[in-house]
Amino acid sequence: MASITPRARVIEDSVHLEKNISTYLCLLLGIDLKTTKLFKSEAMSFDVKLNLLLELNYFDKLKREKFRRFSEIRNKFAHLADVITFTDCYERLGGIENHFKRWYPSAAIKKSGEDLNKEYYNLLKTDLFEDITDFTEYFDSTKKKELEVKEKAERYSLILKEMNKLAKTGTEQRRIFQYIKRRVQETMRNSFEY
Repeated sequence: MASITPRARVIEDSVHLEKNISTYLCLLLGIDLKTTKLFKSEAMSFDVKLNLLLELNYFDKLKREKFRRFSEIRNKFAHLADVITFTDCYERLGGIENHFKRWYPSAAIKKSGEDLNKEYYNLLKTDLFEDITDFTEYFDSTKKKELEVKEKAERYSLILKEMNKLAKTGTEQRRIFQYIKRRVQETMRNSFEY
């Protein structure tokens, strides 16, 4: 079985990363991924999608730098025929090894040369996919919280309307408080059932 080339590995990884970025941008922007033309076409490049994601300012400076470096690696493999190995690529990206040494100090203990450069890439790729997953979980939890707040607000609004109706009809105060207590308990019970 032939091993996959560094170029094929990077291009394949970037395709999957781009798909994930497109998916999450569509979620954020409320765009249907199945019908979108913008995010499924070549009209928006990997770099444009990545920059759009980074503009959201969810990622800290370090994560943003890692995404930027991944994009540079991808572009070297995608556009330069003489970049065949990770070593070739990193030589064209002066100073990237210093970033890798700082980000992944234990990698150099075990490996060197092309094996080390491949390991640096794998660590970077893993970080980015984890960052995208973390972003998705953050987005999903934020949306869930927004829905919970909206649902509770609607429930309490209904309670308030009922209270106002009771107050206008002159119902005695004791019955109003019993009604309020019953509705609040019911609302709270329903808030915790999913």
